[in-house]
Amino acid sequence: MARRLQAWEIKAAKVSRKNKNRRRGALPQPSRKPLARFALPLAFCIMAVAGLLLAGLIKNQKAAGTHGSLPDVAPYVQKVQSLEALLKMPREQLADVDVAETNLHCAGGLPGAEKLDIGRCLVTLDEWAGRVKTVTERYLYRAHDPRWAEHYKHSQAWLRIELLAQVLQEDCGVHYNMERVRNIDFKNSKDLFIHGMIDDPNGGTCVSMPVMYVAVGRRHEQAYLRRAT
Repeated sequence: MARRLQAWEIKAAKVSRKNKNRRRGALPQPSRKPLARFALPLAFCIMAVAGLLLAGLIKNQKAAGTHGSLPDVAPYVQKVQSLEALLKMPREQLADVDVAETNLHCAGGLPGAEKLDIGRCLVTLDEWAGRVKTVTERYLYRAHDPRWAEHYKHSQAWLRIELLAQVLQEDCGVHYNMERVRNIDFKNSKDLFIHGMIDDPNGGTCVSMPVMYVAVGRRHEQAYLRRAT
């Protein structure tokens, strides 16, 4: 009984001190709950703003890296509208027809080319050539820079062809269709003509990839020659 009374007295004393502090104007300790309540929305807003800024930077870099170089790469003008018209052209006029256009006309009407848009494919090749040109001019000095010259055989030609392949593969998504390494199949035109590598995940083969490199390389070479003259 004595212990209970003692415990009651201790509790009463605590309550009394608390009431005295309130009367004297003692400030209560601030609660952390309001801050915790707004922590998650605040973090979400910060992440959203950061994401918008990052997206804008990426968009500007892509625009500057691709479309900024297109004026020096003259867009190719499609010469004919069908394979029949191509076959009827005189030999002296065929020299003006792009190898890519010839390749795409030959793919028309074949399985795998049902959605083939030749005009769009040619525009894409012009854009890729502009990207190759931009990267090549940026790193052309490496052909004679002691830090990289040995890798490029001290040759601008070697550097140009290596960057052509590198940009097409790493930036433009051109790749080999590995399913055709052992499983050879000539039924799908995407494996045989260049449209299988243009905005298409199919990829190319030993038949189509050389045409792709020549088509883009010639566009880049023409832009380089125009600038040199």
